Amino acid sequence: MNSPYDQNRKRRMSSRLGWHQEQLMREWFGDDMTSCELKWLPRRDRGIAEVMDEVLDSLDKDENILLRKIVDRWNELFAHEICSHSAPRMIRGKKLYIEVVDPSWMFHMENNLKLEIQTIIQQVTNNKVNSIRFVPGGRTRRPYGQR
Repeated sequence: MNSPYDQNRKRRMSSRLGWHQEQLMREWFGDDMTSCELKWLPRRDRGIAEVMDEVLDSLDKDENILLRKIVDRWNELFAHEICSHSAPRMIRGKKLYIEVVDPSWMFHMENNLKLEIQTIIQQVTNNKVNSIRFVPGGRTRRPYGQR
């Protein structure tokens, strides 16, 4: 059988584990389905340098830098009551997600404080963030003392 996987067979067959893995997959799925299943397996081990480069690149994204700027100034920008019940957690696109601990505070912030908070955030970020969304607390599993 000549499948796309068989073209890469020499590379994968370099390890005994890879050979045993392929034989086991052939027993489970049969010859015709094995190539489909094997193409979803990782092709090679990655070195720690490659993994670290990928992680560091993701940390330097503009969204993360902008979030750090907001987190660092959160206590300066808003009253203690707001800061003690909420914290900025992530930015996706141009939307800031603010985690709120208490459901009653979430309701209050959504209905009474959203425009004020959004305006301040827009000024601080030079309109790089143009909307906010309040999310229930506990999603990030971080205590509120740690930002």
